[in-house]
Amino acid sequence: MSYARVLPPPSCMKLHRLAPALAPIGLGLLLAIVIGLHPLGEAASQYLLLLLILPWLLWGIRRGGKRQILIATSLGMAASLLALMRQPQQSIQDALLALVTLSCCGALSLQARIWRQRHQRSEKVRLSQQDLLENLIRHAPALLYIKDVNSRYLLASESYNRLLGQPDGLAGKTLESLFPPDEAALIRHNDQLALSRGESLTVEETIHIDGEARTFLAIKAPFQDDSGHWAGLACSSVDITERKAAEQALKETESKFQALANLPLLGIFIVQDGQLVYLNEQMISMTGYSAPELLVPLDQLPFLPAEEGRRLQRVIESRLRGDEPGYTQFRCHNKQGNALDALAQSVRFSHRGRPAVIGILLDMTEKNRALEQLRLTAKVFENASEGIVITDAEGRITAVNDAFSRVTGYTEQQAIGKRSRIFSRNRAVGGLGEDALQQLQQHGYWQGDIQDKHRQGHTYPVWLSISAVHDEHGQLSHHVAVFSDITARKEAETRLHYLANHDPLTGLPNRTLLHETLQHAMQAARLHEESLALFFIDLDRFKIVNDSLGHDAGDQLLQAATHRLAEVIGQQALLARIGGDEFVVLLERCHEIPVAAQWAERFLQAMAQPFSILGREFYLGCSIGISLFPHDGSDGHTLLKNADLAMYRAKEAGKNTYQFFAPEMNTRAFEFLMIEHSLRQAMAHEQLELHYQPQVRLQDQHMVGVEALLRWQHPELGQVPPSRFIPLAEETGLIVSLGAWLLQQSCLQLKQWHQEGRQGLRLSVNLSPRQFNHGSLLPTVQAAIQDSGIDPGCLELEITEGMIMQQPDEARRIMADLRRLGVRLAIDDFGTGYSSLANLKLFPIQTLKIDRAFITGLADSSSDRAIATTIIQLGKLLGMTVIAEGVENQQQLAFLNEHGCDIAQGYWFGAASRAASLPSSPVRSGAHPA
Repeated sequence: MSYARVLPPPSCMKLHRLAPALAPIGLGLLLAIVIGLHPLGEAASQYLLLLLILPWLLWGIRRGGKRQILIATSLGMAASLLALMRQPQQSIQDALLALVTLSCCGALSLQARIWRQRHQRSEKVRLSQQDLLENLIRHAPALLYIKDVNSRYLLASESYNRLLGQPDGLAGKTLESLFPPDEAALIRHNDQLALSRGESLTVEETIHIDGEARTFLAIKAPFQDDSGHWAGLACSSVDITERKAAEQALKETESKFQALANLPLLGIFIVQDGQLVYLNEQMISMTGYSAPELLVPLDQLPFLPAEEGRRLQRVIESRLRGDEPGYTQFRCHNKQGNALDALAQSVRFSHRGRPAVIGILLDMTEKNRALEQLRLTAKVFENASEGIVITDAEGRITAVNDAFSRVTGYTEQQAIGKRSRIFSRNRAVGGLGEDALQQLQQHGYWQGDIQDKHRQGHTYPVWLSISAVHDEHGQLSHHVAVFSDITARKEAETRLHYLANHDPLTGLPNRTLLHETLQHAMQAARLHEESLALFFIDLDRFKIVNDSLGHDAGDQLLQAATHRLAEVIGQQALLARIGGDEFVVLLERCHEIPVAAQWAERFLQAMAQPFSILGREFYLGCSIGISLFPHDGSDGHTLLKNADLAMYRAKEAGKNTYQFFAPEMNTRAFEFLMIEHSLRQAMAHEQLELHYQPQVRLQDQHMVGVEALLRWQHPELGQVPPSRFIPLAEETGLIVSLGAWLLQQSCLQLKQWHQEGRQGLRLSVNLSPRQFNHGSLLPTVQAAIQDSGIDPGCLELEITEGMIMQQPDEARRIMADLRRLGVRLAIDDFGTGYSSLANLKLFPIQTLKIDRAFITGLADSSSDRAIATTIIQLGKLLGMTVIAEGVENQQQLAFLNEHGCDIAQGYWFGAASRAASLPSSPVRSGAHPA
């Protein structure tokens, strides 16, 4: 089928195509009738003659000329005349019929002429259109081509020919000759699909051209032949390879964007017209706010402070002006109030046809923390005082810090790449040794001390900690070792061991070393069936000197006592100081009690000699308790405890003596513990009571005051003397609460006396050292005054010189605070301690109390008389009130009155009694306590 059949001829010209075939037949029949032959009969021949003229007319029309039509018409008319001449007998009707027939034939011939002319013109147009169409297809820049129903190419544009590498054209080519089988099958399938549907089909077809896959968008339009059957396909193709790539790239970009938008740490936002118009889920998760709360103007963002929001707005505006993209850091807070370090980067782009800015927001909080940790780790690595060395799995050094170089003497350049000797099995050259390496391999860690060798050749002790580091697959990747030169530590350990076992003041063994030595001595004594003696030595009157002259003087006194005891002992025994003014002597191979007694006498004689401190002489003495092994104890703790008990027994015996331990001493110690327990319960069970001793003005023998004294009536032990429980209360700290109770109750009693008419009566209360230095003293005194409502000037607090000399500045402050309350202050037992005129000058004191020790010896001791007279005169000169304690007879009273003492108290005026028994005037009968 040629492409000319694509444009079919007009239907009016189909009949004249038969004229050339019918004309010879008609001519033959016409000649037969003219010569008188009647093949169909004579009657029928007449009509047949006329009809036979029609082919000649058609032939004339087919030829297309007037001459042919005239010939055909003339032949027809001639044939009709001949027929009439041969049949004259026919009627005029037949003649007319023949003429009409000829006229019709002539008219038909003329119409046929018109038809032919039209056909010729139509044919020319058709051929012209066909040529035009073929030229358009061939020279069209588009990819156009025509196929038949078998997908064989009929015509194609030159651009399509060039595309397929067929410069001579594709006419007659099959798909299989042009494309691989799979591609040819796909194209044929699409062609048949278009033909079967009978309508245009648009499909994508991928073919390989010069080894490159190209994608085309093909439009296949089926067309029909003259008979109405599908004759082929008119096709056009567009190369959409780049478009497909762009679409794929767009899809990939969208996919990447979606993946990016779904990243758990990446917030994405779009800003347009000054407010957020888009944000991803991570932005919501990161800030904790909902989308409606975030899709607001930038300066209203809830997670940014207002100033930060305005700064972000300025950044967005700069992006819209076309400034280069950059990073911006923000410090914000999520909805829960947690701080976030955010890093934003943004760039200008078009959103819905208008300028906008798209950006990402990274939560840098953890990263910043990690970076800070890394910086800190690097800082620690570089500035660590310990040497740090990092090796690979084979032990080659990969990194060292500065301390490594300082400790080993090797520089970083000298160490990097070398195998560390840590992994040597020879400990003599600084290696870990077999056992340590095995432990490191099994447990991944080892620490201990080794001997390392310095670059200069000397060895030094090193404390090393080394750890194995494994990668994510569990394989050994590195070792990290941290080490330090412990030369100083070893020396310090030696020093610390010495300090831990020796008294720093005297250099003597302390309690720890004493127990250790005692343990060894007892083991040796058991082994050799020998005895040993333990002497517990406590210095007498040391506390008075220490409190009066201060700790520096006390330290000098202890050192002097140590030196003196050490001279007595020599190398024959161990001398230890176990605390305060307590010393212990351990004497081995002491088989007899008299030997121990002789040693005790030596100690007493040595300590009885005066000590010269700060240019003054002091007499101390000592009390000694002795326990013997194994008689008085089978272990060190028991032996020392029993010697301590014996020492207390020596003090109770008058001091400056010694006592051997006796079993009944444990009974007395138990009693001491029981008293301590009972004292804690005494206040709650109302076993404590107050007694008051009168203070009498000597000028008129009038009672001007009382001193409050604490008494304890135990339900089982009876009246417990103050000498037994006051020191215990001071030692255990109970004195603070006892003193507060005494002050509170005595002030209330004083108020009651004032209300009963004893106006002007003054109350004196003793303060203990612990109570004076306790932080609650001032509030306690203030509360007692306020609760009782007494005049503060009626309350006098008695303190000792030792109390104020321990910490003079602090004591001055406390006393000044008390004076501001209006309370009077008195120095108790004046003359027994370090009596200093500077103390009387610097401290706000109103009263001096002469200790009973000086009053007792007024009759017999000129020294006591001189001291008492001096104190009285000193008080007068300083404008202070002087009170004498312990007045028990007329002679003492007369002396004090003669020398101008202001006030006295003691048994001469009456023993201390309960408030209800206190007389309104003093008793002068010289009553003594029962």
